[in-house]
Amino acid sequence: MSQDTAPRWRQAFRSRFAVSALWVTGLNMASNVLMLFANTYAARCLGPANLGVSAQVQALVQQLALSFNGGFDAVSVRLVAAGQEKPANVLRSVLVFRTGIALLLAVGWIVGVFLLVPAGPVRMAWMLGALLLVVLALQLPFLFQSIEQMPRFAAITAGTSLLVALTYAVAFHPEMPVGSDLLVAAVVGSVAAVSACMLACRLVHLNPATFFTHWAEIRVLLVRLLAQSWRYWLLAALTLVYTVLPVSLLAWLQGDSAAGILRVCLLFASGLEVVFASINSLLLPRLVRWLHEEGLDALWAHQKELLKAYLAFAVLVGLALLGLSPWIFTHLLGERYLPGLVPFFVFAAGRLVVFVGQIYSWGVVALRLDRQIVLATACAAAASLLLNVALVPSLSILGTALSALAAETILVTLAWLMQWHAVRAAR
Repeated sequence: MSQDTAPRWRQAFRSRFAVSALWVTGLNMASNVLMLFANTYAARCLGPANLGVSAQVQALVQQLALSFNGGFDAVSVRLVAAGQEKPANVLRSVLVFRTGIALLLAVGWIVGVFLLVPAGPVRMAWMLGALLLVVLALQLPFLFQSIEQMPRFAAITAGTSLLVALTYAVAFHPEMPVGSDLLVAAVVGSVAAVSACMLACRLVHLNPATFFTHWAEIRVLLVRLLAQSWRYWLLAALTLVYTVLPVSLLAWLQGDSAAGILRVCLLFASGLEVVFASINSLLLPRLVRWLHEEGLDALWAHQKELLKAYLAFAVLVGLALLGLSPWIFTHLLGERYLPGLVPFFVFAAGRLVVFVGQIYSWGVVALRLDRQIVLATACAAAASLLLNVALVPSLSILGTALSALAAETILVTLAWLMQWHAVRAAR
């Protein structure tokens, strides 16, 4: 890298990437502070058993959503960031594909719930999963990520959190019926998803009326996307082994209350993940551009600079969690949720590992080492499955947390090794 090039890219990084990261981080931190108190209040109102039912509904919804949400995101971002496809065409094709499959699954979900779940409040809670499937199909972070407009998406997320928090504050009270939180998620999520779709169409100059036209173009692009993304579908399925399936396993082995406590841990950990992922969502298009315009050695050097900043931020977040979490579990959630304190620390440690390691995980994606990252995820998923089976019967929620931390550490380590090997091989 020349001396003239380095300052120019360093200035670009500071002016665009850093400013976007600050906006996204600020908005998502505000969003997560709101959701921290909102979810805490909702958990107290619902109780562990009712919250456990919600956890199982959402876990199954996420598993089924793999059929339409599994692999397009990373490939879409990579194509748009590299200038190989227009964002409007990608948006139209992906939305048509996802909503079509989600609607079919929603119909099947309704029929299955009527046949398998006895009539009553629990059946009504499970029915809401059909709407949640459609809401998941309308999620568009990949589009905002690919055109480097994540601050706008973060603003929508913050507005959604505010609306959820206000709904909980106004409508929730002790002994809320099962599924109340799912109803809020479905209604507010629908509003947020439609708002994000409308904004996305405006940003890429796409008329929504053309979604279901130009079938030949949609078919050609979908074939291209599927040809590159099938490995990411497999990757997403493997990721479920250590992110979603443990909820169902714990509910089966330990009951709904344990699943409810686990869901609280995961809700708080996912708050961290949203903040971290919003920063990391800025990375992939920038890594792709660094790779194409400066080369692999320059990309590796930029990643080393990022690593220092990420580690410093992770340490600050970790210290804040150590001080704040005991107060939240003891005073806000209450004794029923206290067994989740130590597992939450472990889940949070896993989120910090993923946050720092995403520098190299996205690097592997930018290098198109798709087969290798699938193999690495398979190793992590296998370790998680074996550890869950071994640890959950004796350690309960803590066993789930330790299994997740081990899987995430394995995946991040393998991603770093893969990129390190690619850099050495290119020299």
